[in-house]
Amino acid sequence: MATSLIGRSLALAVNVVSDESARKVDSGMNRAIEVYASIEGEFPTDDYVKKYLNLVAICERLGFSGSLVQFNHRVPDPWLISSIVIQNSSKFVPMIAVQPYYSSPLAVAKMVATIGYVYRRRVALNMVIGSTPGELHQVQDTLDHDTRFKRMDEYLEILGRLLANETPLDYSGETYDYNQLSYFAAEMEAAFSPKIFIAGSSDAAKDLSIRHNAVAVTNPQPIGHFSSDFAGPLEGKAEMGVRIGLIARDTRAEARAAARLYFPSSRAAQIGVKLNGRASDSVWRRELADLADQETHDDVFWLGAILAGGSHSPFLVGSYEEVASYLARYIDCGVSNIILASPWDEYHSNSKILQMVGEDFSVK
Repeated sequence: MATSLIGRSLALAVNVVSDESARKVDSGMNRAIEVYASIEGEFPTDDYVKKYLNLVAICERLGFSGSLVQFNHRVPDPWLISSIVIQNSSKFVPMIAVQPYYSSPLAVAKMVATIGYVYRRRVALNMVIGSTPGELHQVQDTLDHDTRFKRMDEYLEILGRLLANETPLDYSGETYDYNQLSYFAAEMEAAFSPKIFIAGSSDAAKDLSIRHNAVAVTNPQPIGHFSSDFAGPLEGKAEMGVRIGLIARDTRAEARAAARLYFPSSRAAQIGVKLNGRASDSVWRRELADLADQETHDDVFWLGAILAGGSHSPFLVGSYEEVASYLARYIDCGVSNIILASPWDEYHSNSKILQMVGEDFSVK
């Protein structure tokens, strides 16, 4: 199963990389890459905040830019957690999940502006267009796929105008209406302007990212399909990001054995991925269902974590050089943001892999 924050040790195992396996690979790029961790957890225990901050400190020491701060009905409010993270770190950037039914554009604009004003820090925003059917049903958010994208389009337009200090604001749309809206609007310095991420593989998600100058994020397909189907339409139009796990050892066989320990195979989960994916309105889940007949593609691209029911993201699994070389191919396609789906005790190893991806690679 996926690694959980609650009830596990904070000590992250350091995977020692030999000098031979740690040599850099040539990515042919000349850009900085932002790397985000995924710190997720269940309903909090008494030491939830202490454990969370411990993981933040580890990620910051490893040079990661920030981490996802998730939203669902079972976890603490992501804005309050992010405020605590900012107070207990130096540069770490929380990537806060923004769910339209939970936080209005006005509320998010005020919180972003307040964080910049009070803490002199920035956040990133992970715009959540869908959610689990169960949670959407609980709040009676019954919009279909296309209407959810239209709502997010309005949401981002309003948010952008508010962050640009366009107040009082008049707006009339299908979902939102504002009449001479005035609100607390500290002057937003460019350094504190939030980076916006939009996840999705559909044309609608790509168009939304282009229109709102956002980072288009996907759980990537194998590199050949990714290059033509995702990166091609976005080249020169929007920043790109991938959410992917990395597991490397000195040999491919050792890496696959380690991956299987994290994600034991499950026939029932495998069948569920195929059946649910083919019936889903998510382009990525349908693509995954088509790929799922084969666990490994290109020797390194591994769907085992998804087919085991332990992750929603693919993994790169192999020797250090194999994983670094394959990751470099995504970066060569224009990827400049990496969101790690790896178990936390792989983060030290992941840091080594990231440093191998070319002489010009740097983690902000």
